Parts: sequence; C-alpha cells; structure tokens
Amino acid sequence: MKIPTTPPFTTISLPGNLPEAYIVNPKQNTDHALPTFIYFALSGQESVSLDPFNQPAAFLSDFPIRTISFSLPSHEINEDKHQGIANWAKFIKEGENFVKDFVIKVKNSILHLIEKKIINPKYIAVGGLSRGGFIATHLAAIMEEINHIAIFAPLTQLVFQPDFSNLSEDPLAKSLS
Repeated sequence: MKIPTTPPFTTISLPGNLPEAYIVNPKQNTDHALPTFIYFALSGQESVSLDPFNQPAAFLSDFPIRTISFSLPSHEINEDKHQGIANWAKFIKEGENFVKDFVIKVKNSILHLIEKKIINPKYIAVGGLSRGGFIATHLAAIMEEINHIAIFAPLTQLVFQPDFSNLSEDPLAKSLS
C-alpha cells in the first residue's frame, strides 16, 4: 500500500479557549462519529501534513479511522519548535503546570467533538512522537475514554532533557515524569 505524503485535512475551531483541531478524515464514512486516533508530534497542522511526522495520519487515512491532532504547547505553526523544550523548562521554572493545563483543554476539545458526533467515544486511541508521546500519555491518564496508546520514541522524563538540567530536583518537573 502506498502511503500518501499529505492526506487531506480540515481545521476546526472549537468554542471558548479550546485549541484548534486538525482532522484527517478517512476516504469513506466521514459523516458520522468514527473511531479516532488523537496524534501529537509538532503543531497540529504539521502533525498531519509534514512528512515524515505525519506518517501515522497518512497511513490511517485509508481506513475508517479519523485522526485528530492539536498543537503541542510552544509548537504552534508560528513558533520555533526547536525552542519548545526550552519553553517547557521556562514554564516549569515559573511553577506553571502547562502539561495539566494543556491536557485538560484537549480533553474538553475531545468531549466537545464526541458531543458533535465526530468522535466515537467507544474507540479512542492516542499517540505521539517523542514529546508528543509524553503529552499523549498524560492525556490518557485523565481520560477513561482512551482505550489504547501508541507512542514512538517517547519522552518519558523531562529532567533528562538538557534544558531541564538545572531543574532535575524540581518537584513539578519530577512529578510530570
């Protein structure tokens, strides 16, 4: 099977302060709630469109599975992704639990999409690449609706990142591992 480089995707703005969702609809059955894979890699748009980061979304587009992505914190399309982890360290140093805040927003986005009959609540998986896997795991920990996790080369401990070298004993950084 040939995997498309960039599957077609749409952007959905969600109410309130919920993040934008980038949705890859499968080639069939797009008008009702479907099993869904929530995928994190970079910005939401790049996670579903930038090869090779988008390969899970591209592969799944041939099946009746919807892939949805949200931009990781400090990874929006207009932000320098190379500074993402440095920004995360800055947030932790300032005592901001950005992980908790972000996964709660994503959880609320998913619940909204379930209500709108875009996501089938019985079949939700999450996944991600590296720091995306870190976020996916945190999301799965707070959502009983998530049935499966698929993470690739996951970041598991923030304190092992060079940008966190001076935060190795920080209780918040350690608690997020």
